[in-house]
Amino acid sequence: MESNKSIIGYQLLENVEIAQKQKANLFVYKNPMDVLQNYPPACAAKSQALYAVLYIDREHILEYTADSWIVNYFKIINVHGPLQWIQYCASEALRSNAKVLTQHADRRVAVTPGSKSIATSTKTAGISKSLGIDSISSCVGDRSVAISMNSRSIAACIGTKSFAYQEGRGGLAVSTGYRSESRADCNGIAFAMGRHGVVSGTYGCWIGCAEYGDDGVTIVNIKFAFVDNVKIKEYTRYKLRDGEFVPVDEQ
Repeated sequence: MESNKSIIGYQLLENVEIAQKQKANLFVYKNPMDVLQNYPPACAAKSQALYAVLYIDREHILEYTADSWIVNYFKIINVHGPLQWIQYCASEALRSNAKVLTQHADRRVAVTPGSKSIATSTKTAGISKSLGIDSISSCVGDRSVAISMNSRSIAACIGTKSFAYQEGRGGLAVSTGYRSESRADCNGIAFAMGRHGVVSGTYGCWIGCAEYGDDGVTIVNIKFAFVDNVKIKEYTRYKLRDGEFVPVDEQ
């Protein structure tokens, strides 16, 4: 069990509120990525899914495993929407991961094979690749590629015209640069936060995209959708236009 007296847990806000109202025990995740995997962002509802960060006194843990707890006391300390939760997942993963490999000057490729590790490339046209579970692959240069191959991992790129690809189960691919692209497989989530961003995923994934106003700075729409192969097709690249997902080839 955790050595500190207080711990932080994560759950869908709706589940937290139900447990509070019924004065019932609550199942709490240790990893915010697990909440996103099991309770993906809603696309059909008027209000998207909200996620709660919880304070827990370890004396109130009734049962615990490697990934979760059952608690009879908890306190909400923060609530995030899908966009903020994705950013929170990335920041928490960076904070908690122990092994860091950063590739800077003369080479453009960074690869880490171990779990809970970070591969980072800062060069233009760089490539970063993480192979381990709970790992991060990130690129900050333009025209770069970030790839994460294992479960509960994150691929992130912030450069212009870059590509983030997540292959492992329940992972997250995020791109924030202009005309960048994100793709997810294996029930993951792909999110393109940048202007003119593009997203795609296989069946069972969730895709998300931001749409900007005429000034190119203000975000006017953010939407998530489930890749059901009916309304949203797998292997199809989408942009957000007028608040709706439109295949890139139909732009």
